Amino acid sequence: MKMKQNLLVYISLAIFIIFVLALVYFYNRSLFTYESKTSGDSQHVVKSDADKKFALTGEDFQVNGLSEKSTKDLVEKALGKPDKIEKDENAVDESSKTVVWEYDGLNITFSTDRLLNFEISSVKYSTARGIKTGDSKEQVLKLYGTPDFDETESIGYYDNGNEVHLVCFAFKDNKVVSIFIGSALD
Repeated sequence: MKMKQNLLVYISLAIFIIFVLALVYFYNRSLFTYESKTSGDSQHVVKSDADKKFALTGEDFQVNGLSEKSTKDLVEKALGKPDKIEKDENAVDESSKTVVWEYDGLNITFSTDRLLNFEISSVKYSTARGIKTGDSKEQVLKLYGTPDFDETESIGYYDNGNEVHLVCFAFKDNKVVSIFIGSALD
């Protein structure tokens, strides 16, 4: 009987330790990651303390003075009427429908009236740190530091570990061809 009680205590203790380790892992993933992990053609790179100076700020989520807090009215005032408006008619519910305002070299996605993200595809627009299409991957790394993910033709930087709020650069021949800034999901 006593051995059975001891076994229950050990199992409870083991479960508690696993729970605490899981909390620590999700709080600070870098404690449990190695210098680099590769899976397929994607590589997750662990950042060093030196890369903290490159951390994204609110300014990194602005384009042409507009941010995710900008309303449709403010966007229209700053950029004029969009060249084209694409509506997502396939959304399951009304609140998840998105609308994309298309300008020459810039797409802005809204969910209801909330600005979700920007997609830059022209030298007319740049990131807050000055990166434009046509710039080299080397220049991106110089201004943004070690990326949070590095795939074959794209690299990205998460907003303080938030994997759906990011700045992402797509490349062709090591030159920026498009830039995504904002929320990947609503």
